[in-house]
Amino acid sequence: MITRRYFFQLLAICVSIIALALVLFSTVLKAYYLPVFPFLLAFVVGITLLEHWSLSLSVKKNPNRFNQVFMAASALKLLSILLMMVIYLLIDKSGIISFVIGVFILYVIFTFFEVNALLKLVQQKQDN
Repeated sequence: MITRRYFFQLLAICVSIIALALVLFSTVLKAYYLPVFPFLLAFVVGITLLEHWSLSLSVKKNPNRFNQVFMAASALKLLSILLMMVIYLLIDKSGIISFVIGVFILYVIFTFFEVNALLKLVQQKQDN
C-alpha cells in the first residue's frame, strides 16, 4: 500500500527536483538542457511507485519473502531504466553525457528515498 505520507514525500522530492532543474537548466547548465527531462522524471517516479507498491505488499503478505521480492524489484527497476536509456540513446544520440548523468542522478535520489521508506516500513512491521 502506498501511504499518504509516502506519496507526499515523493511529491516533495519531485517538486524539489523540478525547481532545482529549472534553476540549473536556465542558468549554469543551460547548454546541457534535456527536453526529455520531464518525461525521464515521470518514468523514474512511476518505476519507484511500482517498486514501493510491490514491496509494501510483500511486507504485509509474506515478510519472509521480502528479501527475494526486494532483490527482484530492484533488478527490475534497474533493467527498466537501462532499457529506457538504450532505447532513448538509439533514437537520439545528442547529449549522451548529460542524459546519462541525469538518469544516474535521478536513479540515486529515488533509490535512496525508496530504501529509507522501506526501512521504516519493515521496522514498523517488526514492531507490530
